[in-house]
Parts: sequence; C-alpha cells; structure tokens
Amino acid sequence: MTYKKIIRKYIDELPCQINILEKEYAKTPDKKEYQKKVEDLKLYEQRMLEGLNYLNNIKDKKIIKIINKINDPTSKLLTDNKKRYLLALKNYRKKNNIIASKKQINCLLDELKEIKLVHTTKSPEIIKTGGIKPASDLWLTSNKSCANAMDVVLGLDKCAFLNHGFSLDNFSDAFVEVNSKIIDNKSTIVSSLDLFTFVLIKTKKIAPCSIQTKKWISSLEDYSKNLFYGKDFLQIKAEYILTFFKSIDEYNSFAKKNYYINKITKAPKNEFPFLGEIKIFRYIKSNEIL
Repeated sequence: MTYKKIIRKYIDELPCQINILEKEYAKTPDKKEYQKKVEDLKLYEQRMLEGLNYLNNIKDKKIIKIINKINDPTSKLLTDNKKRYLLALKNYRKKNNIIASKKQINCLLDELKEIKLVHTTKSPEIIKTGGIKPASDLWLTSNKSCANAMDVVLGLDKCAFLNHGFSLDNFSDAFVEVNSKIIDNKSTIVSSLDLFTFVLIKTKKIAPCSIQTKKWISSLEDYSKNLFYGKDFLQIKAEYILTFFKSIDEYNSFAKKNYYINKITKAPKNEFPFLGEIKIFRYIKSNEIL
C-alpha cells in the first residue's frame, strides 16, 4: 500500500477512532480528568487531520522520494550510512589523538551484548502481560497511541520503540526490559536519534512541544542518513562510546539527558550523536519481556 493510500485510510477511519476513544473516556469517574482527556482528544484529532491532509497534498518529487526512502530503506542506504558514520568516528579519533583498538572495541562489544533493551512506558504491568504493540495495532481500539501523522506516513506506526541500556525519564519513570537478541532481526532498524529530535535540532524548539507537520519535512533528509541495520547497532555504539566517553555509564547518563535536545554535541563533524532509537517492526510478545 502506497503512503498516499495509507493517508486516505487513516483520514477515513479517524472519526471512528475518535468515537471509540470518546466512549472509553466517558467511563472516567473524575470530571477534571475526563475534561482533560476530551480536550487532548480534540487537539489530537485536529493535529492528525491537518498533518495527514498536508502530507497528502505534497507535490514536490524530492520530498516524496525521501518519504519513500525512509518508508522502505534499501540495503545500500543502510550499509552506506554505517560506512560513512564509522569513517567519521575514525577521522575524529585520528584528529583528536583518541585510541580505539580492535581489542578495546571487542571488549566493549562483549559488555554491550549483555545489556538489555528498554521500553519506557506508563503501563509496565499491562505490557508485561500483553506485550508491546506497534501503534498500528492500537488503531481503532480504545488505546490511543503516540503516533502522529508523520509517523503514519513514514511507517513508524508499525514498530515498537526501544532503547539500549537506558530509559527515557522525561516520558515515564517506569520501563520494561527486553532481551537484546531481537535487535539482530533482519527487519530491525536503528536511527541515531528519534525523528522528533532531528526536528528539535532543526527548529531549535524545546521539548515538550508540538510542532506542525510541515516543519518536520526539512529534517527528513538528515533522518534518512542516520538509519542503520539493527545488526550493526552494537558495532557503531561501541566505537561511538570509545570516541566520546570514558564508560558505558557516562554514555547512558548523556543519552538520557540529551535524548530530546535541540543542539548537536558529542558528534563527529557533520554528523549527529549516536543515542540509538531501536525500531522493532513487529509486536513484541509478553514472553520476550524480562
């Protein structure tokens, strides 16, 4: 299904989704909480509809091409991105007299392989029994996802999002851990940063905030250059840590603090920090959660 057809599907089904959520929210006993949910839902409907219509009306062939590139990244794109980023790290180390021997890289890789994947959530008990569902699996149900119009168009509503070794405290204090072996799945894609962070860097806005869909477009090219195979994640992360940090703990502290920041720090020339948003393009079953 082309992204234009996906947009049409979501536009047609949006009223039904809103109706389902309204019925669910009507069960809320607390009046203030109920009113807040209703107001948030109205904003959600407005932003989703505006975003989908904007993306549906894009005529620029370059923008359409980059959307399709992200939606279905080629092996060449992901491999070339890896080669470019590792070379940038190598050049940075050479310029700054930083040593990262094969032995050091391999030792760090062994440590990284023992670290669990993390899914930050406000509902850990529900996830432990029901698993982690992509946003597309929650569509037309009584559970509202965080997916926006751009996520839908880029196919990011079809994946579960994870991090490696750290949680996102700005979203929730709670999290669940997942066996890191699933990162090697052929369909797993990793980006150096969350797409929203690329947008924050471009717009210089400060999270939490809402940003119009049309202002996300200028960040798509950078995002496409920072997509990698899941199987290459640990290699890139190991070399990134050895280039900029003294330990994994120091890296984790930096990653948590800077995951949604609007400036570039700790990165090679013309590159971005490698904090690692891991995208598992399937439902993660409850028995895969530790």
